[in-house]
Amino acid sequence: MSVSSYSNNNNIPETLLKTYAKCFTNSSCDVYSGGGNEKTPLIYHKYYKDYETFRVDCFTGTTDEVIDITRPGERVIYHASTKMIEKYGSGAILAIKHIKDNKLQETNSDEIAIYKFEYFAGKIKRTCEIKINKEKTLLISETFYDMDGGFKSTYTYKNWKFEKFNEKLLDYNFSPSKKSMPTDD
Repeated sequence: MSVSSYSNNNNIPETLLKTYAKCFTNSSCDVYSGGGNEKTPLIYHKYYKDYETFRVDCFTGTTDEVIDITRPGERVIYHASTKMIEKYGSGAILAIKHIKDNKLQETNSDEIAIYKFEYFAGKIKRTCEIKINKEKTLLISETFYDMDGGFKSTYTYKNWKFEKFNEKLLDYNFSPSKKSMPTDD
């Protein structure tokens, strides 16, 4: 399912749809995770072909590296010498999927839009806050937290690049440059 398939849903503002469509199609970025329960902030480098097909290289600051390759219907996670395969139905789980049936609060300034809504993660009621640069149509951050304050995690997106997705990224053995999206040879 593509981001544009949500365009008929009146709950999702056009700015948010356009931003997600841009940021999750033929793009790469750095993502910093912190502000939560993590002892060591994680650094991710993400490569997106589209909403459902992407690669995430995760760096923890130690020698551990995790590579997550997601395709429609399958997610493969490589951690050190182990490989874990998950099967699921509809592709990547992004915050936008939860908006469909939830009330969305919107706050706007000249440059920034903030969208906030509640959803359930299993039986736990959570809140998601999405921050967007309206002028550049770029995702700035996503913050998830429990209503009781027991869990909080913020993902900050930086260094966006927009280039054709290299299919080699779907091969675990391919080692892309962390500075830019690799191109087909």
